[in-house]
Amino acid sequence: QRDREELELLVQDFYAGASEVTTDFHRNLAQFPFRLCVNASPDDLMHAALVEAGKKPQRARYGFRGQAPQKLRIPTAEEPLVYHLFGHWEDPRSLVLTGRSLSRCAWSSQPAPSTTSAG
Repeated sequence: QRDREELELLVQDFYAGASEVTTDFHRNLAQFPFRLCVNASPDDLMHAALVEAGKKPQRARYGFRGQAPQKLRIPTAEEPLVYHLFGHWEDPRSLVLTGRSLSRCAWSSQPAPSTTSAG
């Protein structure tokens, strides 16, 4: 348990300093009118690019460790969903950091976030 907590802190420290940073690649992608982006990394690169593009992105993550599913609006081109498949750095319990975590995630029966109609 202690090793996991130390790893979570390292991940948080690494990504916290770059939470509003993005790349030209992500800026180019943000110009497309997609509604869903599945992110396999715990970073904010796509989220930041969508904000720079004038969009209002939603963020969600898969809660393989028993976290309650998030309530979301139905994604649109103006309010796309960035879905962090293996967790997000701001929620350390959501992070898939080891092979053991990956197996638990793959075999978890936690529900995905649910959506409600916009407006």
